[in-house]
Amino acid sequence: MLSDRDSLPDATRTALSGLSRATLVGGEVVLSAQVQAQVDEVADRVTRVAGGDRYATAVEVVKAYGDLDTSLLGLASGETFPDALAGAS
Repeated sequence: MLSDRDSLPDATRTALSGLSRATLVGGEVVLSAQVQAQVDEVADRVTRVAGGDRYATAVEVVKAYGDLDTSLLGLASGETFPDALAGAS
């Protein structure tokens, strides 16, 4: 789900409501402490996965969820916003 840096959109807040856990992907430069607090209000357990930059964050996501099936793993550049969005579907 997507979010603005400093404010959790209503649609995202609604989708997260009642979840047992949520993971924020990215550091506070990407998703501020305010967004984390807003997610804390609607999800039971919130964690954050982050690295020093977008590429290090990708490595940390793989480490955090290393037991995922990667037989259909895709790679995308992190140079422009929509790079991975188009390929993810």
